[in-house]
Amino acid sequence: MTDKMVDNKKNTSWLFEKPIIHRGVYAAEVPEHVKDAFSYCAVHALPMEVDLLEIEDEIIVWRNGAVHNESGRKYSELTFMEIKDYFKENGIGTDQILSLKEFLNLIDDRVPVLIEPKSNILQESADLINYAVRIADVLDKYNGKFAIHSANPFLLKTLSGLLESKIPIGQISWSFANVEIPDWYRELHQSFGFCDIHMPDFMSYRVIDIVGNASDRLDFLRSEYDIKVLGWTVKNREDEKIARSRCDNIIIEGSTGY
Repeated sequence: MTDKMVDNKKNTSWLFEKPIIHRGVYAAEVPEHVKDAFSYCAVHALPMEVDLLEIEDEIIVWRNGAVHNESGRKYSELTFMEIKDYFKENGIGTDQILSLKEFLNLIDDRVPVLIEPKSNILQESADLINYAVRIADVLDKYNGKFAIHSANPFLLKTLSGLLESKIPIGQISWSFANVEIPDWYRELHQSFGFCDIHMPDFMSYRVIDIVGNASDRLDFLRSEYDIKVLGWTVKNREDEKIARSRCDNIIIEGSTGY
């Protein structure tokens, strides 16, 4: 375990100092989740939030569920080289899609990073553990400041153990209304039952869902356990107004200055 990782133990203060940029700063000429979008954040000292996706031969910084337009296959079903080839065919440099290791080398501790490993709640335990090990093997060698959050409490508990509980771990949640998921998983989130699986160091909650019981439970976690809340994803002034009144910081869409 690196000295920097020990120094970073449960340091969540940076998560609440500046707005966190969702998937880097991007525009028409710069897609989200690519090298140039990340570089802009690093150069301008903007903390960012990125997704991790497990593919056949790599852990890459990319969003979950995206479909490769040519084949109809999800990116998670492709190899790293196949994804690079697709980028090239669409006029995007093959250096723009990054593995987790390449991303961390690019950032090089210039800005803190909030990392969201995407996962399937129905994933077999052995597959989930293998995924967590692949992530932890890379993060364990990184000397920069980072935190992890996910909607999957089982993945979070596994990663926390692998990283020796030195890194801030956050629970992502929302209402899961109109989402096709098992009833037990929806109840786990709506009742905050994930706290029985692992107690998060911070919460990341969808802004539009911080109402009623969810708002009360977040207030309880904040008052009883000093757990702060990130509001995601702020896309306009109205979102920001709601988030600022109910959360301790915001995750802001990287495509707008609104």
